[in-house]
Amino acid sequence: MRAIIIILILFVPIADLVLLAFLVPWLGWSLLVAWIILTLFVGLTISRLAGASALHNIRAQLLSGSMPGRQTLDDALHVLGGLLLAFPGFITDLFAFPLLIGSTRRLITSLLIAVLRKRLGLPELDPDRPVYTIGPDGRPIRDIEVEIHDDTNSQLKS
Repeated sequence: MRAIIIILILFVPIADLVLLAFLVPWLGWSLLVAWIILTLFVGLTISRLAGASALHNIRAQLLSGSMPGRQTLDDALHVLGGLLLAFPGFITDLFAFPLLIGSTRRLITSLLIAVLRKRLGLPELDPDRPVYTIGPDGRPIRDIEVEIHDDTNSQLKS
């Protein structure tokens, strides 16, 4: 996995430069520079606004007593999309656009959560069945058998 990330970090900028050099004769320098400047400002603006929104969402979740989770990952992908858009090049823009569209970002978030659950060995949680507590092995206990004793009659008789 690390090798793939390192290859992408090295390959994408080189491929972007080659693609930009290839497109200069067709688009011209002025249009190419205008595109790079436009995506830079739009990407930085999106990152700034999405980052502020992410911090607000995290603060609201913590104040409500819940741990930040899926929404935090979604917000992080939104910020990443803005940052990728800010980098010059068409390939990074192609990676950025799916992260900036809400429905595809939610799909990517769900896929990332599934991959993380599988890699970390976490159980799949059914949203229709609440998790009541955590067992001694650290896994959620879903079904709890509860025995209720009615001691009100015994207290009244004594």
